[in-house]
Amino acid sequence: MAAAPRHFANRLGSFRAAACGLAVVCVASLWLGACSALPEDGPSARAVENGAKPPTGAKYALVDVDYRVTQTISANPDAPLATLTGSPLSGPTDLIAVGDTLAISIYQPGAGPTAQQTVSATDSHHTEPQSLPPSLVGPDGAVTIPFAGNVHVVNLTPSEAADAIRKALRGRMADPQILVSSVASPRNSVIVFGEVSRPGRYPLVANADRLLDALAAAGGATKSARDLAVTVVRGDQSATVSLQALFDDPRENIRLGPLDQIRVTGAQRKVDVFGSVGRGSEIPIGDDSLTLAGALGRIGGLNGGLADAKSVLVFRFERPEIAKALGVDVPNIPALKSVPIVYRVNLRDPSGYFIANKFEVESNDLIYVPTANAAELQKFLTIVNSAAQFFYDAAVAKGLGL
Repeated sequence: MAAAPRHFANRLGSFRAAACGLAVVCVASLWLGACSALPEDGPSARAVENGAKPPTGAKYALVDVDYRVTQTISANPDAPLATLTGSPLSGPTDLIAVGDTLAISIYQPGAGPTAQQTVSATDSHHTEPQSLPPSLVGPDGAVTIPFAGNVHVVNLTPSEAADAIRKALRGRMADPQILVSSVASPRNSVIVFGEVSRPGRYPLVANADRLLDALAAAGGATKSARDLAVTVVRGDQSATVSLQALFDDPRENIRLGPLDQIRVTGAQRKVDVFGSVGRGSEIPIGDDSLTLAGALGRIGGLNGGLADAKSVLVFRFERPEIAKALGVDVPNIPALKSVPIVYRVNLRDPSGYFIANKFEVESNDLIYVPTANAAELQKFLTIVNSAAQFFYDAAVAKGLGL
C-alpha cells in the first residue's frame, strides 16, 4: 500500500513541473511578444528616449540637463508682455480720433473790435479765455469753430489741433491763443476688468501710462498677487504674466497703447508630479521660484523600490529662443510660440542633485519619474509565479479527481 502514495506523489510532481514549464513558456511569450501587456504607470525611460529619435519622426526634443543647461535657461528669462508689438512702442498716444469730445478755449489778449465780432465778449479788453461748448469730432474728422468753419483735427495731438484752429482764425482775430484738451476719447483709453476694485475704461496720459498705472487707476487688485495673472490683449496679440512677476520685473511694466484690454484673472501657478514617486500631486509654485529638487521634496522624493533615478523627466513647452540656445532644431515657423522639450536629470549621479537644485520648474510643467527596468522585471516574475501557481493548483485538482 505504500506504493500508492509514492506513485501519487510522483504524478503530482510531474504535474507541478509541467505546470510551471507551461506557465513559464506562456508568460515568456507574453513578455517577448507584447511587453506592453504588463501593467505600467506610464512610458518607460526607453520609450521616452525612442520618441525623441529623428528616424521615427521625433515628436519632441530630449535634453540632458547639466549646469550649462540651467545657466542657459536662467540667462533667457521670460518676458511675455515685452514681446507685444504695436503702436505703444513709439509715437504719441493722445492723437485725436473720430468720436472724441474736445474742450476748446480761445484766448485773445487786448481784444479789439475784430475780436468783438467773432467772440462774445462784453469788454473789448477782456483777457479771460472764451470757452466753446464741448466739441465732438465728427465722421469727417473735423470740429466746427465759429467764424472758422470746420477744422480737421483727426490724428493730430491737442497742441497740433490748437495750431490748426489758430491758423483757421487768422485774419478774423488778432493773435488768438488756442487751448485744446480731450474731455473724452474712447480710442485713447484702455479697458481694465476682472479682479480689480473699479473695472472700467480709463484714459491714457500722453506718452506716460504703463501697465501698473492703469491697474492703480482701477483701484488695484482684489486678491493676493500670488493668485492672479495679468493678460494684455492688443489687437490679435495677447500675453500673460503673473501679477507678482509684474511687480518684480520692470520689463513687464510695458507702455500701454490705445484700445489695449487688461484682464486680471485668478491663476494659480502649479506643476504636476506623477510616476514612481512618494505620492503624485499637483504642487503650487506660489510667489517664489521652485526647483526640481524642491518639487520632488514636497511629494516625498522618489519611490526607492520602483523609480528609475537615471531618468527624472520634466515635460515642458519651451520658448523657441531657449530651444535654439540649447541646440534644439527649431522649425522655421514665424508664428511658433513653443517647442516641446523633455528635460532629463540623472539623480543616480551625485552631481544630479546639484543640478536639480538649480533647475527651476515653471507653471504647467509635468514632472514624471518612470519605473526602473528592475522593477519591470519584478512585475514579470510576479506574473510568472502567479501563472505557475494557477497551473499547479489545476494539476493538483485533476490528480485528485476533483
